[in-house]
Amino acid sequence: MLTAATGGTFGAYDAATTGSAATANAIVQYASGYPAVGSVIELEWPCNTGIVVNPGTGGAVSVAFA
Repeated sequence: MLTAATGGTFGAYDAATTGSAATANAIVQYASGYPAVGSVIELEWPCNTGIVVNPGTGGAVSVAFA
């Protein structure tokens, strides 16, 4: 589950490191201005490598994993 704490571009990736996070292994990517602050995005996907969340420049994202 991801919660947007600030507006801006961010993404979640099935990757082992931040350096390997790319469009090819993106689970979800959001453009600037979406989602609205406080939006909760629930995701279900097979995580084969790892979980990398990039909050974007100056962004903040809350992540819960269960």
